[in-house]
Amino acid sequence: MHRLDPVLLELDQDPEAHGEDISAREAQLLPMYTQVAHEFADLHDRSGRMLAKGVIRDVVEWENARGYFHARLKRRLKTDELAMEAGAEPADVEARLEGVATAAGVDWSKDADVTEWLEAAAEVVSEEVTAIGREAAIEEALETLAGLDDTALRVVMEKMRQVEAN
Repeated sequence: MHRLDPVLLELDQDPEAHGEDISAREAQLLPMYTQVAHEFADLHDRSGRMLAKGVIRDVVEWENARGYFHARLKRRLKTDELAMEAGAEPADVEARLEGVATAAGVDWSKDADVTEWLEAAAEVVSEEVTAIGREAAIEEALETLAGLDDTALRVVMEKMRQVEAN
């Protein structure tokens, strides 16, 4: 209001002398500014706009909402469970499994299809999760080893040789 309204701009020249007038003008303009703010926010929060910006994946019709969110929840719970099993981030597990599922003909954008595939292809999924976990452990070990000095690295290498010999 104080930036756009010419009356308030003039009154703001001496705010101490015009305190009452400023308050009255703000009260007069408030309903209009509130309405504009609501319209502005509403334009940004509409489902079509959010979909166009990539903020949401789908616009869900009310009639299909229960089934849609049930399938979404089942998928998220399953992938989170697999990520915990692998000791990796859920996004990393999703990315890895997406390639395998897509190769198997699964539409990765359909939560119900993905969940069904995760359960039906449990052996393949388990192998991938094991591989992800192994890679995560190796990456963690390499990061830890990178922080060691030469003496500590020699000790680690000697211990590795002892383990290999047994």
